[in-house]
Amino acid sequence: MIHDVPDNERICSGCGAPYAAFGEETSDQIDWQVLPASYILSRVARRLPGDWQLAYGYQPVLLETFVESARFTGASYRAANWIRVGQTKGRGKLDRYNQYALSVTDVYLYPLHRNYRSILASPD
Repeated sequence: MIHDVPDNERICSGCGAPYAAFGEETSDQIDWQVLPASYILSRVARRLPGDWQLAYGYQPVLLETFVESARFTGASYRAANWIRVGQTKGRGKLDRYNQYALSVTDVYLYPLHRNYRSILASPD
C-alpha cells in the first residue's frame, strides 16, 4: 500500500529534515460483500478445531450459536448446514428470578465430529 504524501508534508516539522521512506505495508484484502455468509461459516468451522487444539489442548466436537429470531432468519446458518435444534425461553444464563427478559433466540448446532453425541455423553 502506498500512501501519497504531498511534498510539503515530507519534511519533519521539528528539525526540517526530509522523511526517509521505510518498510512496505502489504495486506491481502477480500471483498467480503461478494462472499456468502455460509462460505465464511464453513471456513471458520473447518479451521476452528485446529486453532482450538493449539490454544487449549483439545478439539471441540460441536459448535453452538444463537440467532435472534425476531431480527434474523438464520438462513446463512441453514445454508452452511447448521442444525436448528430449538429456541431459548428468552432468559439469560444469569436470570434466576425471571427478571431479565431477553430476546428469544433460535439455537443452531454444527457437528465437527461424526460421533459427537457419544463423545459428549462419555464420562471422561
